[in-house]
Amino acid sequence: MKIKLFPKFALIMILLSVIPLTMVGLRMIDLNRLGLQAAILELHINLASSLAEKIDDYIENLNSKVILVIRSLEMREITWSERQTVLQSLLDANPDIINISVVDDKGAELLKVYNPDLEKEPSLINRKDEPLFQEVQKERQTQISSLCYRDNLVCLDIAYPFGKEYYLFASFCLDKLKQKILDTHIGRTGYAYLVDREGKILVHPEKEKVFLSAANLDIVKEVLTRQLLGSKEFVDEKGREIIGAYSPVKRLGWGIIIQQPKEEAYYSVTQMRQQARIWVVVFVFVAALVAFLLARNLTRPVLALIKSARSVAQGDFTTEVQVRTHDELYELVDTFNFMTARLKEYADMQVEKIIAEKTKTEAVIFSMGDGLV
Repeated sequence: MKIKLFPKFALIMILLSVIPLTMVGLRMIDLNRLGLQAAILELHINLASSLAEKIDDYIENLNSKVILVIRSLEMREITWSERQTVLQSLLDANPDIINISVVDDKGAELLKVYNPDLEKEPSLINRKDEPLFQEVQKERQTQISSLCYRDNLVCLDIAYPFGKEYYLFASFCLDKLKQKILDTHIGRTGYAYLVDREGKILVHPEKEKVFLSAANLDIVKEVLTRQLLGSKEFVDEKGREIIGAYSPVKRLGWGIIIQQPKEEAYYSVTQMRQQARIWVVVFVFVAALVAFLLARNLTRPVLALIKSARSVAQGDFTTEVQVRTHDELYELVDTFNFMTARLKEYADMQVEKIIAEKTKTEAVIFSMGDGLV
């Protein structure tokens, strides 16, 4: 099957322009998509890391102050009245402290100072049955309780051993940290929450989820086992695709989770891809149109030459090809026109010679006839 020059040339030109453009366009779309997704995940990671650092810094700051107080309490010459003054000064300087008490080796509170704004009915109690007291008594090292709620306050208890038979118990109000976590929003529905070392939810925008276990979620498993910054895509309990970032609260062994529905998080990426694809289609159409027009302009003189050559082959030397290009095709057409003009001149000369010979022959024959008569 014979394929004409113009369709063949047009197809080649279109393919040469469209295929590279399409491949480059799609590759650029993928690179931009990956770049935007990486930027979004980095934003989530930075938010999680910032919250975790704030909690760590807060605990470290309070812990360092309590350690200084303990060193003062361990001085032999200090009286109990002076000890109470030292504890009260620590309490006054830190409004987030609910109460501080000195406990003996049997769990009985010997001395207690409290913040009247946070604790309404203080009393000396015995802590011997509390797990926190039992742990600090056994290990003789600082022990930190799990987060708990008392009188609508988010509380954290820390027990410090000092001396040979005493312990310092401090209860801290973490409402400010809780509010910072709850005030963290990502997009329309993204949020942050806090889990303890066992995967139990301590702070969550949905109050009904507080103290429920999230240990079955892959992202919670990662933050508690790896204790590193990271991000992950996972499916939540409702079957939604979620992207999340996590950061460990290293001092407490807890974890901060930032999560957002994947569809919402990557909405800008989806929009970018759709717009980019539209532009790729537009550019491909323009490239195909330009290739088509270029192919037509390049093949038109050639087709005209073919048509004129057929006319010349049939003896029509009057045909002339007209082109408006100013390149090699113009030179080719001009040469062809010059050739046909010379052929016409040669043909005209041959006709004149034939007529002259015919006239001469007829004159000879006529004269021969006269001689015979």
